[in-house]
Amino acid sequence: MITEFGKALRKLRIDHGEILLNMAKKLEVTPSFLSAVEVGKKNVPANWLERIVELYQLPVDEKKKLEQAVADSVVSVKLNLSQIEQPQRKAALVFARNFDTLSPEEADKLLEFFKAKSLKGACQ
Repeated sequence: MITEFGKALRKLRIDHGEILLNMAKKLEVTPSFLSAVEVGKKNVPANWLERIVELYQLPVDEKKKLEQAVADSVVSVKLNLSQIEQPQRKAALVFARNFDTLSPEEADKLLEFFKAKSLKGACQ
């Protein structure tokens, strides 16, 4: 299934009259790697957003759309727990083990919790 980022890249290629091979060369990756990112088998590499913006001279509004597409296309998350206290470590592991059993309603409640926590931290 193509990701939001993949859709954005395909549109960008079409708008610039390019094929996957050409964009892969510009990004200095293989076409198969670019394809894997587009369909969500790989995360978007960290440096791609700025690189694509620069290569295609995207205006600010297009950059913002692409940033959102990157965020919407994350396929895996890696947490470094080595410097984390035991209660947070335990919470992270329990969450990871139970993530796929969350209902949409439970996920929405968690999102609301973290949004409220972020807003509270921003106000301090």
